[in-house]
Amino acid sequence: YIDSNREVFEKTKTQLLEKDPEYKVSWAGSAVPAQMILEKSSFDCAVSSYLLSDLDGISLLQRLRQAGNKIPYILVSQQDSDEVKTKSADAGASACVFRSKIQEDITLLDDAIKEAIEEKKHAEGSVDVENLRQQAEFFNINPAPVLQAKYNGTIINHNIAAKEIFNEELKGRLLTDVFKGLNLYDIKIIANYGVSQIEQTIG
Repeated sequence: YIDSNREVFEKTKTQLLEKDPEYKVSWAGSAVPAQMILEKSSFDCAVSSYLLSDLDGISLLQRLRQAGNKIPYILVSQQDSDEVKTKSADAGASACVFRSKIQEDITLLDDAIKEAIEEKKHAEGSVDVENLRQQAEFFNINPAPVLQAKYNGTIINHNIAAKEIFNEELKGRLLTDVFKGLNLYDIKIIANYGVSQIEQTIG
């Protein structure tokens, strides 16, 4: 939570925790240290006052986005201003809420935070689904033989081209049995780099 007024922050933090005890809320008193914290640490969402002691909340958001930080970002405006709301949306804010309204009903901020987090998860999930679709398409239509294996080298799947070349069922067999030049050490080295499947294309 970024706000130059510590008392406002403490009051808002108390209200959020009363609404949902699962919240873990940190504080930064201005934009520059907030940017440094957000670059070095992982948070689910950033909530920033529009008026800060060094930069305004929109300028901070623009800096974060320029640096590639896609954290959900809620702007808290001191005035119920359509102009500020439009500017915050253009800069990439998840939502813009007005301080006078959240002081009356903290649910507005609570809902905005949770919706922003869910939207980010949904967007990331959509990317994952698309990546899986592309991988499946590559696997199925690739004219070259492709094998998928576990970390221990056990083959778990293969495409049609692989079956046609080997002319046998490969699932359950070890890569080291199919490819005599490959050993389990090689497989473990690949696994240590975070590869969960081995694709072996036969030249």
